[in-house]
Amino acid sequence: MGQGRSACFSQQRRLPNKQKGNTQKEDLLKTMDVRDEFGKWVLGEVTPVEMMKNKVHVHFVGWDTKWDLILHKVNDKDRFAQPGQFSSNLDVCEEFKPSQNVVILRRKPNEARGKWIPGFVRVVDGPQIQVQYSYRGITFQYWYHYHQAEVHPQEDYERWINIESVDDMKDLPDGESGPFGKEVMDLLFSRKAKPLKRVGAHADGTCFFHAVFHSLDAKHPFIKMP
Repeated sequence: MGQGRSACFSQQRRLPNKQKGNTQKEDLLKTMDVRDEFGKWVLGEVTPVEMMKNKVHVHFVGWDTKWDLILHKVNDKDRFAQPGQFSSNLDVCEEFKPSQNVVILRRKPNEARGKWIPGFVRVVDGPQIQVQYSYRGITFQYWYHYHQAEVHPQEDYERWINIESVDDMKDLPDGESGPFGKEVMDLLFSRKAKPLKRVGAHADGTCFFHAVFHSLDAKHPFIKMP
């Protein structure tokens, strides 16, 4: 998604200003996916705000102007994406169901965002999932997208956080496979990666080649050294 965001603000449609005497001035209008205040991805029309650096005005297509937003295109860059990338409902989410326990990366309230917490699914709308959770006695409902790494089934999270630390794991014999350490799985979990395994390789100076070869061929190359 990072690549999509960086490209968003470079793609723009120029609309001529109809005001007489100011024909050289142009308003920039971009249509892109925008994440609203409730976390849902909606197609929006984005225009710069005059006299306010990096501020943009967002109007959600098909919605009343009372839902319009003023966002910062740098500080809020994770709320912009290519048009249709997340707002399209053609995708169907089969992994999550209503009432299912999940773990989410909290985004609301702003002062408490960035921590993994439990919640449960209230509504599934195509690939977007509304999750309910509590913070300091207050109930929040926020939307998450199935293809982003901010929501996971509870059982996956519990399985991964119980993995032992890599410092406590013994080295593997050549060619023998086993699970990753906790530190690696934490990183993979944050990116919604598929479960992987580690493979032992003798320390003869070719371990990097062994790792690349195994990733490509899923086999361990036993190479005779001179």
